[in-house]
Amino acid sequence: NIPMPSLTQGTFWGTSFAAPAVGGLVLLLKQCTNHVGPPASNHIHQVEILRDIFQRHMITKSDDGQVDVFDPVEFFLRVIDNPNLLNEIVQEHLDFQHMEQ
Repeated sequence: NIPMPSLTQGTFWGTSFAAPAVGGLVLLLKQCTNHVGPPASNHIHQVEILRDIFQRHMITKSDDGQVDVFDPVEFFLRVIDNPNLLNEIVQEHLDFQHMEQ
């Protein structure tokens, strides 16, 4: 479990919070890929790609650099600045899958 900062006090934990939060993030990703087209729009639903985005691209270091923080807002701000970022992430994953075969 990676702590997710709240808009109020404290931190939310557990599946009761995580399931709708992750579902919402997946829907946001899907909506973004509809605007950038393939390959992201064709492959964003793959669990391995979603896992990669959540574990590698939505994690940042805390201000003191000591703690990994789940930060989807920062990720989506990067996507807004560079919509092709999703295609780059998906293509990198597809290239890696192709090399393994």
